[in-house]
Amino acid sequence: MDIFKKELKNQVFFVAGDHTILTEVYHPKNDEHIKLPYSLAFASIKVGNKSLLHRLEQEEMYIFTQGVGTITIGKNNFRVEKGTHILVPGGIDQEVTNDGSEALEFYCLVSPPWEEKDELIL
Repeated sequence: MDIFKKELKNQVFFVAGDHTILTEVYHPKNDEHIKLPYSLAFASIKVGNKSLLHRLEQEEMYIFTQGVGTITIGKNNFRVEKGTHILVPGGIDQEVTNDGSEALEFYCLVSPPWEEKDELIL
């Protein structure tokens, strides 16, 4: 197996369907030379903003690296901050709110890999 290195400063960011600022760090459709059973994205939410309420069919792991916020999963609210990890089962409504004074940043690990057809914006 080869070793691959990427740096966030070299990634292309865009506004995702759920209104987070996102880059796909690793995704099988973009990295065909790597056989991955998951996709990995990096997301950011500006101060005072939140993602749109959405639902994925796949499981999703959030790994928070900066900021303070709230993640709503179904009817449950959880405080999140740097070092928080949250596993969201597939098929459950979710949204992330930035409650802090800096960007809320996190990685999203989705298994099987994220596909647009499997995400519903509510």
